[in-house]
Amino acid sequence: MNWKQCWAGTLLAVVCLSSMAQQKQNELSPDVASDIVRKQLEVVNRTDTNLRYFLHKSDNHGTVVRDVIETQDGSVGRLVSREGKPLTPEEDKAERDRLSASLGSASELRKKRKQEATSRALTKELVAVIPRAMIFTLHPGQPQLPNVTGPQIVYDFSPNPDFHPSSTAQQALTGLQGILWVDRSDLHIIRMEGTIIRNTNFAWGLIARIYAGGHLEFEQAPYAPGKYAYSKLVMNLTLRELMVKTIQVKSSMEASDFVMLPSTLTLDDAIRILLDKPRR
Repeated sequence: MNWKQCWAGTLLAVVCLSSMAQQKQNELSPDVASDIVRKQLEVVNRTDTNLRYFLHKSDNHGTVVRDVIETQDGSVGRLVSREGKPLTPEEDKAERDRLSASLGSASELRKKRKQEATSRALTKELVAVIPRAMIFTLHPGQPQLPNVTGPQIVYDFSPNPDFHPSSTAQQALTGLQGILWVDRSDLHIIRMEGTIIRNTNFAWGLIARIYAGGHLEFEQAPYAPGKYAYSKLVMNLTLRELMVKTIQVKSSMEASDFVMLPSTLTLDDAIRILLDKPRR
């Protein structure tokens, strides 16, 4: 997991667990707040099923689509198109060779497990501090998302000025504000729009600095009745890497066509499925 993925994961965890804010601030009863937290933790810690989906990604390097399969050790994907066109026979062979080389690879398994452990540890850390880190208030007018059938509760969120981060991950909480949509009926988080309101350091500025003015969008969608998964992440950020190089990050990732697979799936099982039964 590189630093960009880790920082994005930090912000996602902030959004996903945001409803732990204090009752006085978000005007939720303790029971409702508890239900929202429980629902979102089901998304974060899902272990009863793995998902297969198409991941559409656009960034500075172009547009690709991957057929992705989750396992409890991490996700693996097979490239299926580039710039809206199917892979050439040579590109498809390269993908098959890459996946085949990963079968039975102890180093690949260790890498995936390490990434999974890092994400889970990050989430647990943020769960503990979010009630102190963020302030939530009902958004005026309660604007409803047009592409969602049911009514939503809408909140504004912003950093708590009295919160003092004690780790690298927690620093990301101090520079994000925006709007959050929650499904009124089942209390799942549907969408977040966030803005970076002040320069934010990653690793105290030694690895990167994220400049104010950046924008993030995050969505979740149902893959079965009452079951939600991450479905969209859009980032438009200006970063300074290693204190010397400033870059513009514009990326969009969107998941679609969810299929449920067994929770017992191993990394090698997923690789074999991608090799034997690719989706187009």
